[in-house]
Amino acid sequence: MTHNFLDDYQRQWEQTKEIAQNPNTRTLLQRTILRSCLEIAHSQQSFALAISDDYLLNDIRGLEKKIQNLRSIRSFENLTLNVLLAKEYQKNIKDVESRNFPKEFLLKLKENTFERCDRKWEKEIALDALESGWEFWGIKALLNIQNAEKWNKLLIQNLWPKGVWLYTETDLEPITTPTPGATWAGKWLIILTPHKDNLLFLKENILNIIDLINQPVLERLYP
Repeated sequence: MTHNFLDDYQRQWEQTKEIAQNPNTRTLLQRTILRSCLEIAHSQQSFALAISDDYLLNDIRGLEKKIQNLRSIRSFENLTLNVLLAKEYQKNIKDVESRNFPKEFLLKLKENTFERCDRKWEKEIALDALESGWEFWGIKALLNIQNAEKWNKLLIQNLWPKGVWLYTETDLEPITTPTPGATWAGKWLIILTPHKDNLLFLKENILNIIDLINQPVLERLYP
């Protein structure tokens, strides 16, 4: 079966070869695209379950497995997304030695931040970022609950390709206490290409995305 949603990602994949001359940076962006492909595949699997379409379900599960096989690949070697997902390439994928975070990085961020079972992709992307010399930034903001999902989506769009969203979670130590049922305190971990104007870039690309209850706190975490 042809997965139509892959067409847009294939085009985005090819664009990384133009916007990222550094091979490590290109791998980082491409791994991020694979993560997005997997998220869409997950949603399609839910749809297949809802309509009891076993053929579609098995097809989507097969695609998910292929994408998961690519999670730890060190380099995608200028190959297209279609080639990487093809049977001929997939059968030759071998296990690779795991990478580790430097100690000074773990001191800045919580050591278990990337050890959660649902952050395996984020761990690999973070390791790519370290190898590429990217910066890790934290964002803390108070949002109206109904705007939270939209704000997160727009943030991801506005960062690309100079930045990549890693994850979002509830801020357990908010500057402003949220109102139950009305507001939500969140924090975001993102990575940015190294540049002296990154703080300005963030202010221009997140402060006007959507109405915020308070000014977000922006902090460069590493290096």
